[in-house]
Amino acid sequence: MKSSLAFGVAIVLLVLACAGYAYPTFNGQTGNLVTPTAAVASTGQFTVAADYFDSNKIINAEKSSIPFRVLYGITPNLEIGAGYNFHKYDTQNANTYDLGVKYATPLKLAGFDFSVSALYGVTHAFDIFDDIKTTQLALIADRKIAIGDREITATLGGNWSQQDLGGSKPSAIRGFIGLSVPVIDKLTVIGEYQTKSGKLDMKQLYALGLRYGVTDAIAAQAGFTNAYPAGYVNGAAKGKFFAGLDYTFGGAAAK
Repeated sequence: MKSSLAFGVAIVLLVLACAGYAYPTFNGQTGNLVTPTAAVASTGQFTVAADYFDSNKIINAEKSSIPFRVLYGITPNLEIGAGYNFHKYDTQNANTYDLGVKYATPLKLAGFDFSVSALYGVTHAFDIFDDIKTTQLALIADRKIAIGDREITATLGGNWSQQDLGGSKPSAIRGFIGLSVPVIDKLTVIGEYQTKSGKLDMKQLYALGLRYGVTDAIAAQAGFTNAYPAGYVNGAAKGKFFAGLDYTFGGAAAK
C-alpha cells in the first residue's frame, strides 16, 4: 500500500492537467475515470493508457491490477476501445479483456449532447473463480457549463448491465452522474457516482480524481475509486488508490 501511494504521489508531482483528450476509462471508453462521457475520440486519434490500481482485497485475494487501454476514433462520431487488465494474486494471475464502441448521435436537447455505447468484457481467473462475462449498454448525455472563464462538463447517463457468472446472469439498470471541473490551467478535478443495484453492487460506485495535461500528447491522472476490477462497472465494498498515464497522437481534440 505504501509503495503504491508513493507511486501515485510521484505521478502527481511529475505532472501539473488534462483538457480535450479522449482519455479512456478503465475499460477503454472516452470518459471520466470509470464511467463514460458522451465525448468520442476524433477521427484518426489514437490513445494508449495504463494505470496502477491498488485493488488489494477488493476482489477476493487480489493484490493489484493494471488496466491497459487503447482507443481509436474511426469517424467524427464513432470510436472503438479495448482494454486488457492484469490482475495480480498471491499464487497466480487473472486477466480481463474488454471491447467497446461508442456513437455520438446528432441529437441535442436542452444543451446536452447524446451518445450511446456498448461494452463487452471477460474476466478469466483460471481456477480462482469462474469466468465473469460483462455486458453493458449505456445512454450518455454531456452538457458544458460556462462559469467565468472556465467550462465545467456535466455528465448524466443510464446503463443496463449484465454479468454472466456461470450459474447466474444478474442484470440491472442504473443511473450515473459525472462532473469534470477545471481548477487551474491543465488541471481538472473529476467526480463520479453511480446508483446501487442489490443484484450487482456491494455499494454505490464512486470515483474522485485529478487529471493533468503534461504536454499536448501526454496526460496523467490519480484518484480513488471502489470500482470492482472485473469490468469496472460495479461498486465494491471499499475504495482504493489508482494512478496512470495517457498518450494521444493523431486526430484532434475529443469531440
